[in-house]
Amino acid sequence: MARVVNPNIDGVFFGLALSENDKFAAAYTNNNQVIVASLVTGEFTTIDPEPFVTQMELQAIRFVGNNNILMWSKSQYLIYTVNGNIVSQGSENEGEYNNIVHIFYRDKLNMMFVLWTGERDEWRLILKGTLNGSEQNEKTQTKGKMSDFHCEASITFLDNYFRTGYACVIHKSSFHYSEQPNEIILGSRDPDGDHSFALVRIALSGSKYITEEVIQEGLSTRINDIQIFERNSSSPSQNPWIVGVMVDEFLLYRDNCDFKPIFLKLPQNVHNIPIRPRHSISTVTFASHDTVFVAGVKKTMFLWNVASGEHLRTLDAHFGRILNLDSVSHLNQNILISSSLDHTIKIWNMENIFEKSFSVSAMEDEIVKISVAKDNPTLAAVQTRKSIGIWDIRSHRYIASLVANVSGTAVSDSLLAADGRTIVAIESDQLLLWDLRTQSVINSVAAPNAFQIFYMNKEALIGTSFFPKKSIQKFSGVIYRQVDSAEQKIARLTIYSIIDFSVQYNFEYPCRLFRECVVMKDGVTGVVITLFKGHDSLLVFDAVEKTQKMKFRPRQSKKQKDVMIQKLIAIPSSNNQIIVMEGESKGTVWDIRVRKFHRTLNQFSGIVSNDGKLGLFAPQKGGLFVIDMRSGQIAKTLIGNVPEGVNDVVCSFSPNGQYVFYYHSGFKTLRVFRVLDCQLIGTFRPHATIKCWSYDPDGLFVIIGAHDGSLLTIVLNDPMMKEETLNKIGLLPCRRHLAEFLHIHVPEEAELDTFDLKNLGAVTAAVTRFKSLLDNKKGGGVTKKSHVCSVM
Repeated sequence: MARVVNPNIDGVFFGLALSENDKFAAAYTNNNQVIVASLVTGEFTTIDPEPFVTQMELQAIRFVGNNNILMWSKSQYLIYTVNGNIVSQGSENEGEYNNIVHIFYRDKLNMMFVLWTGERDEWRLILKGTLNGSEQNEKTQTKGKMSDFHCEASITFLDNYFRTGYACVIHKSSFHYSEQPNEIILGSRDPDGDHSFALVRIALSGSKYITEEVIQEGLSTRINDIQIFERNSSSPSQNPWIVGVMVDEFLLYRDNCDFKPIFLKLPQNVHNIPIRPRHSISTVTFASHDTVFVAGVKKTMFLWNVASGEHLRTLDAHFGRILNLDSVSHLNQNILISSSLDHTIKIWNMENIFEKSFSVSAMEDEIVKISVAKDNPTLAAVQTRKSIGIWDIRSHRYIASLVANVSGTAVSDSLLAADGRTIVAIESDQLLLWDLRTQSVINSVAAPNAFQIFYMNKEALIGTSFFPKKSIQKFSGVIYRQVDSAEQKIARLTIYSIIDFSVQYNFEYPCRLFRECVVMKDGVTGVVITLFKGHDSLLVFDAVEKTQKMKFRPRQSKKQKDVMIQKLIAIPSSNNQIIVMEGESKGTVWDIRVRKFHRTLNQFSGIVSNDGKLGLFAPQKGGLFVIDMRSGQIAKTLIGNVPEGVNDVVCSFSPNGQYVFYYHSGFKTLRVFRVLDCQLIGTFRPHATIKCWSYDPDGLFVIIGAHDGSLLTIVLNDPMMKEETLNKIGLLPCRRHLAEFLHIHVPEEAELDTFDLKNLGAVTAAVTRFKSLLDNKKGGGVTKKSHVCSVM
């Protein structure tokens, strides 16, 4: 990034223009403000055109001679200097043609206006204006007002003297030249009339434009936009390209050379629908020394071979609509550049753009939680508001969605087992146990007003066997909002056995607000925030012994005022120590076994490393600091006290505690710092707002969930760990060439047997379970209904 100019405008930028000497840039907003910035110094000037009072009245801006700025609305135009001083203003209309579509401008004596009626289904345009010649162009000197020229949807000129151009016109099958201004019988405006459209070259002759040549006739649809691509060479093979954009195809023609027009068809069901004349939702360019034509339609790029017209490739290039395309084909550079509404600019290497690509799938809704199976790190459960998606993050493959009620559902929370075989979820007030092998619900129980679910009794350490007869009992805890009123709040905590959802332990407790329960390292001890004698207190319980061990107020002394507990955090490395958060950045460390206060953390944001030695302090106003959890003091500074405004920040340690990930909602970037030397080792700017992220057990791969439902997997590339990183990347399915180059042994691909429906045992189990759920009423003269079980 070379320079950032932030004028702090109230609206949204709609358009951008650059001066011919590349010293200034101008952009306009939906509030009709124009910001003119110096690209050299970064200083900017704000222009508020007084005639433009209606929001979004300003239509376009461009730089004209002497670095002046021409801007226009539908009814008038204005010219300003870069300092904000008005030079001139005016208007132009021709009866019902009172909407300015475009202005061709050389100076105040040489201006041509493209006018339109503004009607939705009307595409006829009128070109009118004045030309007063030029000393450099004696052959086409004109004097005064030009005769009107009629065309359809699009018109443009090859040079700034408006001598030669191209236009789309209505074309009779048996047209003849005439005295009309455009030298062609245009035919009636009857939509059922026998006419087609044509691309013609027009030339200036005295005070009117005549049709010099018909480039292509018999077009079934009008050309919505005509673009010219200049080439800086005197060679005939480097003449300008003329590109006509139509609804279903593109027309390519090279000016003044023996070159027949080429038609490039868009794929079926892909259309370029304009909303006004001289408009296109597509952006186009040439690449690879004009041998490849590239079009961006919505979020997809299409590539054609110019010589043969063959459609070469379709690329799912962006997550938002593609706004601009450009290319560089010079010396050793052969690249394509694309920008999009997804806030990204991508640079494509045209030398290998035809290799196999790996598209990024997306969920239908915003991703709120990502869980990675610890014993099967290729598997991830991705939770949205309406469903749970199962992903193979190694090959970035979307496998399936888990939805129990297809007619309408709401997923509140979910937990993925360590072995990746089951998921416990709260869906539409039901507690469900999903078997991922058969993608079916094997247990369910009513769970109205559930607030939180969590595993207990070492669920994270369970082996790979599926519900063995002899194993540690696996528990799942659920907190319900038993009573939720303004006068009283009572929570109910229920511990279920995961095997059959039988209730193992159950108790109620009052509370000021519903807060999450924490489970200690031993997996059987839990702590909740309760209201005891009108004060926030800690309630410690044992899920195996089914007892409440103690209640106490976390006060440092009896003289201390009431403590308002915001959150509880279990220190991962201790069975007894817990952090009581009294605010967003203050916490106290307690030993719940002996009810003893240890220390105060005055600068702490509630993030602890897995070894319990380090913490993080990340205030919303800016800064990021590593805290020594033993002393509570700042041990390292990753980002100093830099005022960045009040923003939402999210940070976390990597699983091994060697890196810190920091997301800033203002910058919309995910930054990674190395804890050892406080160095910034990478910055990732995604296409959409990050909502959550998780890690594989090694912390090398980061799985990111975005606001638009897309799931991204990025690799942490630390220069100090380059060899280890390359070895890991080489094992990915899309990087086999790297493994071969580095001579890395790649084991045979192991399929996710969790979803292998070819496994007959899994199918049999699914069918048996399905039948048992149907036959829940026997005898008593009840007629059984017919059912069909389909395994697909």
